[in-house]
Amino acid sequence: MSVSKRPVNYSAANIRELRKQAGLSRQAIVDRLAAYDVPLHTTSLRRIEEGQQAVKIEEAQAFAEIFEIDLADFIAKPVNPIVAKIEHSIINYREELKALSEQLLVVIQAWDHMVEQADYDRLSRADRMSERVQSAVSLIGRSSGLLPLLFQLNETLGHLGIDNGWEEVPDRASKGVEGPFADMAVRALLDNDAGEGES
Repeated sequence: MSVSKRPVNYSAANIRELRKQAGLSRQAIVDRLAAYDVPLHTTSLRRIEEGQQAVKIEEAQAFAEIFEIDLADFIAKPVNPIVAKIEHSIINYREELKALSEQLLVVIQAWDHMVEQADYDRLSRADRMSERVQSAVSLIGRSSGLLPLLFQLNETLGHLGIDNGWEEVPDRASKGVEGPFADMAVRALLDNDAGEGES
């Protein structure tokens, strides 16, 4: 069974192409949209052209009127096929980066939750020596090389304008990546040594 492809919306690529062909600035387009009672800021227009913001139906209708093009063609047919393909690939890439960025946040939050649950300062001696706590500490320690890479990747995504709400990450994850690893690994080793000495 063949899978039908999702229809491609070329409005963003067409706006940029038609605007440039007409020699119009973004402000000029925004001013003309206002005549159709369609309020839009130049920043929003830039985001639309870059595929970061969807075109609303009333905006699409106004754009089609401004550029004197059929609405269906404005949406479904690229004015410049080569540019449109590049624009579409950029949009797809940014969507995948956004999904990756959001998943990174989930991973960091899961790591932070594990650190919180395995916090030696609030666990009894018996709990510290339990197999599950030791497994958590081991997993945290073996992740020591991974977390800095995740934060570096997130920083790179930020430079690309990909926002995933990382301000929600607790301080211990965002301010001291190495600290929890080092502290917990040392305490785990000390506890293990002490436990072996008492046996």
